[in-house]
Amino acid sequence: MQARGGMRWLVVLVVVAAVPGGLATVDLGDIDLNAIVERLISPVGMVNQFALQAETNAIGTAGWLGLGLLWTIVTPLLPAGPIFDTVNSLSYLFGTQELALTIIRGIFNTVRDLASRLVITFFAYGLEQTMAGLADVSVQSVKDFLNSTDLLYLVTGRAIAQFVIFMAVIPLLFGFALYVYPALRPALPARRSLLSAHLSDPWSAAPALPPALTEGVEAIVASIVV
Repeated sequence: MQARGGMRWLVVLVVVAAVPGGLATVDLGDIDLNAIVERLISPVGMVNQFALQAETNAIGTAGWLGLGLLWTIVTPLLPAGPIFDTVNSLSYLFGTQELALTIIRGIFNTVRDLASRLVITFFAYGLEQTMAGLADVSVQSVKDFLNSTDLLYLVTGRAIAQFVIFMAVIPLLFGFALYVYPALRPALPARRSLLSAHLSDPWSAAPALPPALTEGVEAIVASIVV
């Protein structure tokens, strides 16, 4: 129970930190911590959230494969010119290596998410209660969750909101990458070169000993040898 209480306060801190103005703009009385814990951390919620992520990754994988196949078919059919150059430049997205990386990353993230959810649920509920909760989960309950109209509305709204947020932030990212970061970068290679030299030959990059100390060491060695 103490672990569950700790998780609830963790949720509160995340919500407060994510909202500008913190407590000044958040009415904690409107937050149903039990509902949040039940939806995200409980055994049933863990299975439902994992199923949702697996479904989302499967849809994304199918979409990437479809776009990659379409790009592979269409690109050779285009005549030489600016349109061909533009479409062909999308190889950084739809090339074979890039698609494989995207798909494998999605699978890796799904497996990692499942492992992390299991650890958190075991920590919050304990092994016995977690196993008992998992026993109550059925295939039908997961199907009902995934096909809920409320979930579809929620997922659609979040996708639109994330797109708007991304479009609002991307000009700032490009501005930083084009105008701010180049002015900061010249100081980096020197540090990297020093680190590389130290890793390849630690003694060459080490600071020299003071002359007096060097002479003292040599005198001690000479007396031992004599």
